[in-house]
Amino acid sequence: MDKAAMAKILLDAELEGMDFSRGLQRFSGNAEIYSRILRTFVKTMPASLDKLKGVSAETLPDYVILIHGLKGSCYGVNADAAGKIAENLEIAGKGGDLEYVLSNNGVFIQTVTELLAKLAELLRSLEGEQSGKPRSKAPERALLNDLLTASREYDIAAMGAALEKLGKCDYETETTLVPWLKEQADNFAYDAIREKLESYLT
Repeated sequence: MDKAAMAKILLDAELEGMDFSRGLQRFSGNAEIYSRILRTFVKTMPASLDKLKGVSAETLPDYVILIHGLKGSCYGVNADAAGKIAENLEIAGKGGDLEYVLSNNGVFIQTVTELLAKLAELLRSLEGEQSGKPRSKAPERALLNDLLTASREYDIAAMGAALEKLGKCDYETETTLVPWLKEQADNFAYDAIREKLESYLT
């Protein structure tokens, strides 16, 4: 799916609490990059939400640090409604207002959990489910090795060929790896690709 079609899907989506228009503006209108960021948000947020549970007077300082990071994550993808809830929780936590935190922490968790489910469905329409691509369990290691060799030699043509082949499938695991590799290649971050693949393939 091309970037223009992806942007149209995002702009046409009516997802309460999300401002996709401002989100696209944040990434200079590049729907492909924005969707990658959203994908990472959906993948990583559940583990962070689990850490919010069971807050007490003793754990409130740690809670403030965590909710501050989640506020930034929400605002970073323009999940503005959730970001505002997190912001208010952070303010209350810093002020020692445990009662407010206990009353509204669950609201934040539920709001984000529901948002993640809707975002995941939307992202499927941007990539795997409607792309018509074959599905594979994971990126082919031989192609990743080819990409690693090319990155070591700064062989742009070989890197492009390997990334093109990797991009022909949708993957059941490591769903963010190939998009991340493509993004680094677009930014000429060949050393980052090399370091990532050396770690991944070891």
